[in-house]
Amino acid sequence: MCGVALAAAPLASPAFAATSVYVDAQANIFAAGLGSIPSAGGGAGILPPSLAVSGGQTLTITATGQADPGGGYGAHGPDGFSLTSNISNATGSSIGNFNDPMSLALLGVFTGSGAGVDTIFKIGSGGTFSVPTGATMFYLGFADAYGFQGTSGYYADNTGGFTALVSGAGGVPEPATWAMMIVGFGMVGAGLRIRFRRAATA
Repeated sequence: MCGVALAAAPLASPAFAATSVYVDAQANIFAAGLGSIPSAGGGAGILPPSLAVSGGQTLTITATGQADPGGGYGAHGPDGFSLTSNISNATGSSIGNFNDPMSLALLGVFTGSGAGVDTIFKIGSGGTFSVPTGATMFYLGFADAYGFQGTSGYYADNTGGFTALVSGAGGVPEPATWAMMIVGFGMVGAGLRIRFRRAATA
């Protein structure tokens, strides 16, 4: 009798426990993936905080706090306030422009490769979000401009920020995991063939 033992391999990228991320109101979402931010009128802000992710994961996010964009708009929660944002990316990154009926809401963007990355989306006070296949990093920040119109900038007068609690679950198998699974199935098949041959000649 021929037995084949398979090494256990995780079928998904590791989940991560709830992680607290502070997002300063000057975190420039358009600078996701950059090492530094080109200067901009009114201040270019700071680099946005990030977390490593894997395609296929599901992120669960809750956010709390207050942020004030200056200019007399006042402090608001993660859902922002009712004023249309129509902002173009002036940082030179690959992140797309942003248009939304709300302003200064907590935003997110995935970077990496494939469909669904480099597109800013609204997180607000939280929700559940799917990580696109090929995404490797997740950034949180804000879209700002003069009057929330035109080219990105004017982060210098922003104060406050939000605390986001982010947890991840699931994911797609990594290439190394796929390789282990394929080799394992091949070994099982080879073992069964040997067993059947021995049974036939017995």
